[in-house]
Amino acid sequence: MQCKHSALIAFSCKRRCLCPSCDAKRSRLFAEKLVTNTLTPYPHQHCVFSVPKRVRPYFKFNRKLLGLLYSAACNAWRDLMAAEYPNGTPAAVLALHSAGTCLPFHPHIHGLLLAGVIEPNERFVPVAIDKDKLQERFARNVLQALLNKQLLSPEDVDSILAWPHSGFNVFIGDPIPPSDPDRLLFVARYLKKCPVSNERIRILEHNGSSTIRYLSFKNGDKNFRDFAPLEFLG
Repeated sequence: MQCKHSALIAFSCKRRCLCPSCDAKRSRLFAEKLVTNTLTPYPHQHCVFSVPKRVRPYFKFNRKLLGLLYSAACNAWRDLMAAEYPNGTPAAVLALHSAGTCLPFHPHIHGLLLAGVIEPNERFVPVAIDKDKLQERFARNVLQALLNKQLLSPEDVDSILAWPHSGFNVFIGDPIPPSDPDRLLFVARYLKKCPVSNERIRILEHNGSSTIRYLSFKNGDKNFRDFAPLEFLG
């Protein structure tokens, strides 16, 4: 009897940032090295820095500008810590993600932040992060960078900041103690994760042609994007 079961398995393409098979291995190696050899033995927090749709096209059509998001996030975090502990040293590991759940262009920064600062005497001082202040600093850093590039006018900046919800957002997770390496490894893997999930891919065959359907886990089959095979793989 012929088996009717089939399974879709990603081919190891040896390319970066697209193949779920290759990048699953990379993310695990990255996470193990980060948690074992790099992070300090103190609590860390998962963070996400997001920008509004109003400014995303600038980054979509000029990818060199994506570096501004790193600087905006890092400087916002460092300046916030320096305001409370000017002699303390903050620490952060940041990673750029450029796609959302169903692969629309959505640049945002994921990171692991040291949940405090290290003073010159090497004493760790925990700090309760003010999310609203961090979000405000991040927003102003991004807008100032785009203003310096002459992509926004002062009127544009004032208009965006005047919105009740500007679209800038910062998420800060609960502190993860060094005694919980599994949670640290999970977040560290997420920093390096592939944007394409093998579990969300479906192949639809119709009249001799194939379409790749990419699903959102949140809404299942009700929320998806269809790609021609070459479009998806290219």
